[in-house]
Amino acid sequence: MRPLDDPERDAELMREAIGLASGGAGRVSPNPMVGCLIVRDGMIVGAGYHERYGGPHAEANALADAAGRAEGATAYVTLEPCNHRGKTPPCAGALIRSRVARVVVALHDPNPEATGGIEALRRAGIQVDVGVEATAAALGNAPYLKWRLTGLPLVHIKLATTLDGRIAGPSGRRDIITGPEARGAVQRLRAEADAVLVGYRTVAADAPLLLATDPSLGPVRQPLRVVLDPLCSTPTVSRLAQTASDDAPVLLLVAPEAPVEARQAAETAGMEAAPIARDVTGGLDLREALAHLGERGVQSVLVEPGHRLATSLLLGRWVDRVTLYIAPRLMGEQGLSALGDLGLATASEAIALDQPLWQQVGRDVRLTGWIPGLDWLERALTQGTALQEQEPTESGVNSPNTLGRDE
Repeated sequence: MRPLDDPERDAELMREAIGLASGGAGRVSPNPMVGCLIVRDGMIVGAGYHERYGGPHAEANALADAAGRAEGATAYVTLEPCNHRGKTPPCAGALIRSRVARVVVALHDPNPEATGGIEALRRAGIQVDVGVEATAAALGNAPYLKWRLTGLPLVHIKLATTLDGRIAGPSGRRDIITGPEARGAVQRLRAEADAVLVGYRTVAADAPLLLATDPSLGPVRQPLRVVLDPLCSTPTVSRLAQTASDDAPVLLLVAPEAPVEARQAAETAGMEAAPIARDVTGGLDLREALAHLGERGVQSVLVEPGHRLATSLLLGRWVDRVTLYIAPRLMGEQGLSALGDLGLATASEAIALDQPLWQQVGRDVRLTGWIPGLDWLERALTQGTALQEQEPTESGVNSPNTLGRDE
């Protein structure tokens, strides 16, 4: 244990809880990633996070770690404690029974079945403060929040380029650009995503596997591998088809007029083919494609795009997050640019990423950032502000049987 100021250091404690929550990346979907700290007399006496889907939630793990020392303490939780009984009991009830004196919550939970925890805590006479480090918590839980608020998955584009923005040579084939450390980091991004998406041209040019196979990751849940493939042209002898299984599925999103024989061959090879309407340009309708994935419960899509797909996603304003790996190499104008025409007339119109973070990865540099003006993010933050302004309702501890319903 180490001494901490409570409540004067709420923001610092919440940032620590957010860091804990990230340990559930790739392991808890479709649940949110949540971290929790129990602080008493200026000391962290309990810490926990939601470690795997179906397992105990963050609050339960933190209270177990506190081992009876939670009475009179402050709990820091990155998302509103759930108020329903699903695979685990309601977390709001567990906090009430532990007799914590105060709960600090970063964000409201937009899930209508799970929400109500803040109100239940306040009815029990517990002080609840909402909105501490809300933006950081929202970005840390972005896939869950966007999916809950819009029905669409978070779209995370990953690009690897030379210093002058080239992703391939004149032939269009994307040879290795970045070093082994950067390629290993991409494996982790795949392991943390619900799905990985590419276009059919990438399959033809690069024969990708799109799995998280780095042994250092340990056992991981493999993502759903998705190909935008209007004519169902992915070969049944491709690496994707040869590795398709229940544990590593492959989904081809095809146009309605895709040849029936090609669809049947793909499905015989172990891949799934689902029809998606075309848009006015003749390509697959990207909104319908993303909505289809959202209906399957896919909350996050890592896109490893070629030139055309990256441009189309940005033009359509479907992108939420960008990760760019930049290698210390120069290719010149013969190379294929990462992006096409975005319709921008001046440099001042260029997309300026929010929350940019630069990091050294081996010999390469990684830039991560968020597309500005994300509507779902604004909605998530606005809901939290509204809850903070609410007054507690009349006092009275709920019994465990009234905290939620069984699913």
